[in-house]
Amino acid sequence: MILLSFSRQPLSGVPWPLTLDWYRQLFAGELRWLVPTELSVATGLAVSVLSTAAATLVGRALPQLRRPSVLLAAFLVVLFLPGLVIGLSILLFYRALLGITTGLWSIMLAHFTWAFRFRCCASSW
Repeated sequence: MILLSFSRQPLSGVPWPLTLDWYRQLFAGELRWLVPTELSVATGLAVSVLSTAAATLVGRALPQLRRPSVLLAAFLVVLFLPGLVIGLSILLFYRALLGITTGLWSIMLAHFTWAFRFRCCASSW
């Protein structure tokens, strides 16, 4: 992604020829990108503080409850929903648009599609 930011045509997927034009435009004249950047940082900080506080409260409350499964399920369901939605979307995409029948290879391809982004991002750090 960083290399494509120096590309004359970043949406082409080919990073050549290289240029600094995008960065010149970014810092020239009005700095219209500062307000959205500040809003994004403020949102990230607020969400991190609130989610940390909520997770701490839930973590402290779970051992005290007689039936913690309902509260635990309510907070864990958000971990599974994105995977389920993407899995169903991939299934519909494979069958409707690509005509791929479901089976072992399509399951492996779907898992690869889901896991690749995590491996790709983790290896770039």
